[in-house]
Amino acid sequence: MKEISIDDFLDSIGNVKGINKDEIKKKYNSLESYEEKQEYMKKLLAQAEARYKDLKARKSKEERATRTRRLIQIGGLVESVMGREYPEEEQDVLREQLYLLKDCEELFDTRTQIGEVAERILGRSFESGDIQRFQNFLLGQEQRGGYYSNAMNS
Repeated sequence: MKEISIDDFLDSIGNVKGINKDEIKKKYNSLESYEEKQEYMKKLLAQAEARYKDLKARKSKEERATRTRRLIQIGGLVESVMGREYPEEEQDVLREQLYLLKDCEELFDTRTQIGEVAERILGRSFESGDIQRFQNFLLGQEQRGGYYSNAMNS
């Protein structure tokens, strides 16, 4: 293992609240043997690792609390919109309904994208009767030689 000076070690930990670098350096320099200095640095490293784990655990706890709060709010929103509570035995049904809703949302997004492309090519927004004219146009392309399906399936 590469030997590291106390100055390099202290520089590597940066400015951390609760760490007095001058005291650490003074204590380190007061030690006589290489073994004592090595043990002291191991102790400092273990303390730094413990602080890191503590900070990581606190962050994880905060993230869980934030997620829990969000889930509670979503549950309240669902019950508010639906106008009733969902007891535990009905939650599977609700879950299935939400998956269906997700599928509908994906289908709606696809249809919206198709409409946006058609409007961009048309150069204007669809107006009353345009969708029927668009459908008739595509059907005509199919009757004349399957142009639409050939283009989309190639």
